[in-house]
Amino acid sequence: MLGLASCAPESGASDERTASPSSSRESEPSQKPSSEPAPTEEPAPETEPAPVVIPECEQLVPIDVVHEKLGPAFVFTPDSGPFRDMLLGAVGPSAQEAISRAEQTSFCSWGIPQSDGLNLLMVAELPADARDAFLVELRASEFVETETAGSPTFVWEDEPGLSQRFLWYGFTGDLLVISVGASADGGVGVPALASLQAAT
Repeated sequence: MLGLASCAPESGASDERTASPSSSRESEPSQKPSSEPAPTEEPAPETEPAPVVIPECEQLVPIDVVHEKLGPAFVFTPDSGPFRDMLLGAVGPSAQEAISRAEQTSFCSWGIPQSDGLNLLMVAELPADARDAFLVELRASEFVETETAGSPTFVWEDEPGLSQRFLWYGFTGDLLVISVGASADGGVGVPALASLQAAT
């Protein structure tokens, strides 16, 4: 009896051998892939650049700056349609072509009452290709190119002699500034260019 008892398997060992090896895996809950697609990030909408706002003449070139550049006798001359035509007549065909394609233009003039003292100013927002084409024309012409506050500027003496008249162009971004007057340095063109640089 003792010999038979010593060969009998222990009850715990018998249970371990008969247990299914997959029983522990079957008891775990199955993880099924989600049927819902992963959310996709939509691209942020493109923001259009803010439209260019050209300041009014009195803000573009304040009267104290006009007096500093041109002299104390100069005053602002509103409603100067004929003077605008005078400026367009003073510029050449290349400038006229560029201006005709402008997105917007603004015109200002200052003069000495009862005299021929006059400074005409125009700001034109040009399409990029019109601006570039006009720059090429200017650089191939007799205009003298300089630089003002990092912007290309051009000047030409239109009427040499006693009645000097200078034609001046300045660029900042897509904006063209035109100044016609008796000042070889551009007259009010330079402060107008600086105002536009600060505003844009």
